[in-house]
Amino acid sequence: MPGEVGEISAETVKAWLMRYQSIERTIDIQIERFEALETRLQSVSSPQLDGMPHGSPTRDRTGALLAQKEEIEIQIRDTIEAQTNRRHEIEKYVDHLQKADEKATILMRYIDGERWTDVSMMLFGSQKDFVDREDSYMRRVMKLHGRALQNLAEIMKEDCPADILQDCLTDNQIDTEGEVR
Repeated sequence: MPGEVGEISAETVKAWLMRYQSIERTIDIQIERFEALETRLQSVSSPQLDGMPHGSPTRDRTGALLAQKEEIEIQIRDTIEAQTNRRHEIEKYVDHLQKADEKATILMRYIDGERWTDVSMMLFGSQKDFVDREDSYMRRVMKLHGRALQNLAEIMKEDCPADILQDCLTDNQIDTEGEVR
């Protein structure tokens, strides 16, 4: 029965691999937030030294921004660590694939984040007839990808710890856009 613990399909593996790209996007967003906070901290107005009594809203605002910046910095570090761990898990299973083109397809698409046209170009661009038969080579890449996913599913069925298996099945709830369903 689909979704049953212990069952890993090519689609489950694909969703698990796509989670790496989702983590990458999360890091990018966190860095954007961090940089925006740094900009806001640099633009915090200086205190007015006119001799008149004032409250200290600038200091409170600066302290709040500094605390928020520190929180985001910790989140970035934690997310990068999660991404590194996921990459190591992916590479461990991909290393078990027998065919170099299958390995390359998975790594280029999911770890490097390459577009399908770029994957095709990197794998087959040196072929003399690549330009004339680009569509044919793209179909070949899609077939390589499908076989690689099926082979990874078989490898993971045999050698997947329970926590990663549960992670795979949970990640299958992610749609093709990397968004949680």
